[in-house]
Amino acid sequence: MTVLRWCTLWVWVLVCLWVERADGGEIVALCIGNNAYARDEDVLDTPVNDAQLMHRTLCAVPGVDASDIVLLEDGRRDQMTLALRQFKARAARARLALVFYSGHGAEDQPTGYDRAETFLLPVDAVIGSVDELPDKAVPLKLVSEALDGSRGMARAVILDCCRNGARGATKALVRAGKDVGSLDERVKNALGGAQVSEGTLIAFATSPGRKSAAFLKESDSNSPFTLFVCEQMVRQGGDLFSIVNEAGKTTKARTEGRQVPHVELRGDASLITDYKIPRTMRADAPAAPGVEEGALIAERVRLDKARIALEEERKRLEMAKLTPPKTAVPPPAADPDPAKAETGAVGKTLEVGLPGGKVMRFCYCPPGKFTMGSPGSEPGHFTDENQVSVTISQGFWMAETEVTQGQWQSVMGSNPSYFKGTSLPVEEVSWEDAQEMIRKLNQTARPPSGFKFALPTEAQWEYACRAGTQTAYAFGSQITQKNVAFGLKQSVPVKSYRPNRWGLYDMHGNVWEWCSDLFGERLQGGVDPRGASSGVYRVRRGGSWGSDAVCCRAAYRDGFVPGYRNYDLGFRPALVPSR
Repeated sequence: MTVLRWCTLWVWVLVCLWVERADGGEIVALCIGNNAYARDEDVLDTPVNDAQLMHRTLCAVPGVDASDIVLLEDGRRDQMTLALRQFKARAARARLALVFYSGHGAEDQPTGYDRAETFLLPVDAVIGSVDELPDKAVPLKLVSEALDGSRGMARAVILDCCRNGARGATKALVRAGKDVGSLDERVKNALGGAQVSEGTLIAFATSPGRKSAAFLKESDSNSPFTLFVCEQMVRQGGDLFSIVNEAGKTTKARTEGRQVPHVELRGDASLITDYKIPRTMRADAPAAPGVEEGALIAERVRLDKARIALEEERKRLEMAKLTPPKTAVPPPAADPDPAKAETGAVGKTLEVGLPGGKVMRFCYCPPGKFTMGSPGSEPGHFTDENQVSVTISQGFWMAETEVTQGQWQSVMGSNPSYFKGTSLPVEEVSWEDAQEMIRKLNQTARPPSGFKFALPTEAQWEYACRAGTQTAYAFGSQITQKNVAFGLKQSVPVKSYRPNRWGLYDMHGNVWEWCSDLFGERLQGGVDPRGASSGVYRVRRGGSWGSDAVCCRAAYRDGFVPGYRNYDLGFRPALVPSR
């Protein structure tokens, strides 16, 4: 081959490579977040943050050109349609073409449509009738058409939006008798009238007629579904179908079944499942506005720290008002028999006297080995429950019940609970509040010789919950409301249901229970494990009266900042060896 022919061939190769790069990259995405709607009652808090977080996450994927990830904030209809047209041109040769939207959405059937359609509402949307939706909103079929330019590649739509319309922008539809805001729990039909092409992954953050971000705490800066999708990309990576599925399960669990995302693949699943998003993110990726450089959840951590400071100040003020004078505290109870504490056996109990004549009963948990976590085949299994072998080297005593309001009152001189009742478990207590009571117990209740009051470690808690069993619950592979307090409207008196084999009540349900450990992404095995070595969140276990069955499993794990309080969150102390 002549030199001229070699040069001609290389020029042709370089031109082809340049054309392919000009048409698209590894991932091409459009991230839209709409907050500032025309009607005051429609204004939202988190969608722009959600779009920024998704933008930041995708920009960090190795091999991705940040210019291929476009962010549109508070888009009018003309801006959204123009962005979709530009996206279609860029996505022609992308390995993954993705459209993300967070804001208001609605489902209805305008005249001329053969079925209901999902509409994305721009910030300038003021809808006077159903038939104005195609002209004033953005039908999902426009998104589908934009994705059509990437045939043969992975395509996805992620919609983190309510589907019951904006109250002001769509109130004319309600007057017209249209079923815009009805509650529809038929998750299998969650796609509704969404019109998307074959070979597309589509993920809805919620079911038809529901608000996707309706269950956030006031201080949260992102909707749960978007947050968990982005966290899953960072922590695990993998194909997008697996990522959004795992995020959907986490959302359902963390909202205790009140928000149920739905994910579906239309057509050739291999187009999505064959493309893997790497777990490791680039350190030099540019940050989207409003998101700190570094860890993707840095903003959430900052807010949590601020919340902790506020809770500490609130607690200081409350304790200053409510704590009785020291002279009003009765003298401590007598020291229990130390021999009984040191020679415990399953089935034995130990009573410790509290100030004011109250008692707290403990059940013995012997030393032993067990498998902590859940198998992948267990319904509701999460990857942070992957099983490990654990040895509990010393026996300990676990409180027979969750701390009751009567017990709390006798030690702390106050009752913070939302649902009042002496035999109801105390709630609205933070991890820090629990530690304060334990500090006072060690001072005033006189634990038996060689033992001290403490929150149980996560391993001790699950060991005591299982009580020698290895099924999802101490009572078998399934539970019902006849033997566990879950799926209810409030807490119930302790001992309302039968105990487990070691005599412990309400280890499943009633109120969540704080553990001593920092929350980690995986379980720690070995001898007397202590959980993560660093982090922000503290572990809580057991589910509550408002949980679904999945959250009440022995292996289910969750974590919150130590200053967090809620009316379904309490604790039970343990007597653990002090040496």
